[in-house]
Amino acid sequence: MVVISDVGRALRTLLRPQLPSSAAIILGPPPTGPRSGGPGSGGASSGGPPASGGPAVDGLPTSGGPAADGGAVHLVLCWLRDDPDGRQSGDRDVRADDGTLLGRQAPARRYELKYLVTARAESAEAEYELLDAVLLAVTGLDALPSDCLPKGLADAGLPVFLQVCSERTPAGAGVPAHAGFELAVSAPLLPPLQTELAPPAAELSVGVRRTVPPRPPSPLTPDAGAGAGNGTRQWRRTRVAEE
Repeated sequence: MVVISDVGRALRTLLRPQLPSSAAIILGPPPTGPRSGGPGSGGASSGGPPASGGPAVDGLPTSGGPAADGGAVHLVLCWLRDDPDGRQSGDRDVRADDGTLLGRQAPARRYELKYLVTARAESAEAEYELLDAVLLAVTGLDALPSDCLPKGLADAGLPVFLQVCSERTPAGAGVPAHAGFELAVSAPLLPPLQTELAPPAAELSVGVRRTVPPRPPSPLTPDAGAGAGNGTRQWRRTRVAEE
């Protein structure tokens, strides 16, 4: 079970239908320098070879390289933190269909990830259109749709919350200044299943013992045990008559 890579896949699955087919979705910052296709960018209009990108994920580069002909949307992971408010408590038993105990599952933990969303294209207008497409994809969503979640996140059975941030991460986080906005994602993480369990008990005995409390002595009937053996008279019954 992973969080960062699964969230990246989920965001690409969410954004892909809203973007032009020629636009790329890149997990990484845009290249420095002029826009793609501009002078000195190394793009098609400059006649130079395109800059090499980073390792591909699902057929798309994860960092570096110029934007594609249709531009590129860049998702930069700014930071990640543990979300103590999203923690659960209490282990649960995981059993097979026949009732066999397979292990115990520790409760899920939540992590908040913040992404800077920027666009890179041949013109500012094209970049704005890409950012608009991303906004359309996330508008009205409180959580990522279940059909966008990879198997790891889907198996957790918990929502992956999503919201547009109202405040931007302070400058100096290693991200070049560029127009964009930030997305906050709260994703669950299930710890590994605990399969090393103690063997079941060979014998279990259950018994019930009833203790009858002693009957309190009546105020008109002296305790039979009080003063026994010391010559004191023991009263069993008394009657009081008034004339």
